[in-house]
Formats: sequence, structure tokens, C-alpha cells
Amino acid sequence: MDAVKFGNVTLYVYRGNDIVSDHLTGEGHMWEEAELREFLFALRAPVPGRPAGFGDPASSSVPPPLAIDVGANIGWFMINAAAAGARVAAFEAMDANVRLLRA
Repeated sequence: MDAVKFGNVTLYVYRGNDIVSDHLTGEGHMWEEAELREFLFALRAPVPGRPAGFGDPASSSVPPPLAIDVGANIGWFMINAAAAGARVAAFEAMDANVRLLRA
């Protein structure tokens, strides 16, 4: 297991032989960049019937969105959602991945 820093966020990855970990520890330090951009855009988008204000420091009455990832793998999308201020729930069945997520 290796730790990779992304700003003030640490994500634990496999040392090798894992496509996601290899991308994150490689030159680009990125996995599914277009999908991540779309995910974070959707996370911040206004929801009909919900008051605006998430992400606005002046508005503390609006709770942050909840991001749920079923099949979280090593947590790339959830760590980014948490860094963006969302509450997260990550579910993963593979024991080795769960250990990385919990680290």
C-alpha cells in the first residue's frame, strides 16, 4: 500500500498491478478525468426544490450533498467528493479495497 497526496487529501493505493492505482501514481495522477469532472459538476448543481447555497460559505443552513458510491474500489470518486465538501458513503465488497478505503 502506498499513500498518494492530492493537495491536502491522502488516498491509499496499491503498489502495482492495479489499473486505478497505476494511473493515480503515474505521471498524470488522474483516473477517469472527464467522468470526475462531470461527477463534481453534478454534485454542485442545484437540485429542484432544494434551496441554493451549497458551497456558499455565507449559507450554513444548507446541508452538503450526499454522494453514494456502490462499488467504490479504492475511493477515487469519494475522496474527491469529500474534498469538495460533500458527505460520502462508500460501499465496497472486495476486502483488500475495503482496507485501503479505511486507511
